[in-house]
Amino acid sequence: MGQQAAALEKHYRVQDVMEMWHFSHPVVTREFVNEPGVIRLENHGIGKRKYVTLSIPESVVLRVHVRLTQQTLEPGSPARHPLRVIKLRNSNTAVIQKARHITGLKSLQ
Repeated sequence: MGQQAAALEKHYRVQDVMEMWHFSHPVVTREFVNEPGVIRLENHGIGKRKYVTLSIPESVVLRVHVRLTQQTLEPGSPARHPLRVIKLRNSNTAVIQKARHITGLKSLQ
């Protein structure tokens, strides 16, 4: 894509991508901050606080989306946090309720 076309294509802010993908601000920022093609505007501000605005071209959003979906769908890649099913009891057996109060114990006798 030429530079003129890239300059005229739709650009997104971090907030826009957060709303589209339902990701948090830190996740979106981490994925796009060093991505080629993203415009990074820094305002050093007064004092120690530094403000950074990311302008993300639509082509970069699509490229990152393809990359992220391919990572999660690759066969044989180890899952970071695999789902585990923990069976606490046999679901076919009834749970016997034991009385917990003395009044309940006397009524059972």
